[in-house]
Amino acid sequence: MQINKSQAGFLSSVIAAWKEDNIISEEKATELENSFSIREFDWKNLAKYAFIFAIICGIIAVASVFADRKLINLFNVIIEKIFNASNLILGVLCAVISFVFFYLGQKQKHDLPDNFFTNEGFILMGSAFAAFASANFANLSGKGDAYYITTFLIATIVYCIISFIIKSQITWLLTLIALTCWICVQTASFNNWQPYLLGMNFVLRFWLFSILFLAAIILSRNQKIIRAFYSLSLYYALSLFFASLWVLSISGNTDTWETWNKTPQIHFWIWALLAIVISAAAIYYGYTKRNSLVQNFGVTFFLLNIYTRYFEYFWNGSYKSIFFIILALSFWFIGRSAEKLWNKK
Repeated sequence: MQINKSQAGFLSSVIAAWKEDNIISEEKATELENSFSIREFDWKNLAKYAFIFAIICGIIAVASVFADRKLINLFNVIIEKIFNASNLILGVLCAVISFVFFYLGQKQKHDLPDNFFTNEGFILMGSAFAAFASANFANLSGKGDAYYITTFLIATIVYCIISFIIKSQITWLLTLIALTCWICVQTASFNNWQPYLLGMNFVLRFWLFSILFLAAIILSRNQKIIRAFYSLSLYYALSLFFASLWVLSISGNTDTWETWNKTPQIHFWIWALLAIVISAAAIYYGYTKRNSLVQNFGVTFFLLNIYTRYFEYFWNGSYKSIFFIILALSFWFIGRSAEKLWNKK
């Protein structure tokens, strides 16, 4: 058995302790020592991290396709110069390429299931070309808001269908991202991109959307069709919920940057208090219900909110040396407490 250096050191120390306490004989200790060897280089970890970075870059690339219409136009110009093709032809071409990558990914999963990262790389490439196809088909709907609304709507539908067919977590994550973007653009377009809709700014509307989205995920947890993607969906919904609540605690229900910049941060205390209370409630719920995911989100955003308030209320008008000394002591206290809890566990 091949293991890394730290694992080998741990096993050797355990075997030595057993031999010293006469739990095992000298011969058995030697046999155990010879049963493993140190792996010279952890290629599996290298592959894992390389593909993780590839997936992250790929997701960023897909998001860039949605966000940057110039990229689509550049892509169109290059292809049109070669093929003189319309958006319809380009969309079909990208869809075919996307299908080929998805097919290869599924075939690889069946033939070589151990090559997890390579297989997911094919799925990611297929997702990227699916985004290009969606953008080109959306170009047929017109310009302006219609283009972006149609792009995200098509992408949501396409990624959703693909997710249920090939059971891919990557395409399901892209489904959730595309759906979120579609909701944001749709509501903003409905209000002609004005700051307020029904008296709510964009951040507040987004937070309310995250509440509805989180509730929908929780209520559908027993549905067979969503079961394979429930954990990822819940994590994504909780991320949207707490992140938008944190931004809301900073910006409040202000309409513009100028208004926010002129308003003292203490005026947003009700939103800050709400964020801290909800984070604390998440910690309590997660602890009592043994739900580590909710508890971790609660702890993370509780600390984030506390430090955000510290910077908001005490940065101006305080001695910076004292400010950072208090900050350092607080981190030391958190680390010491965490260490005690870890050792106790």
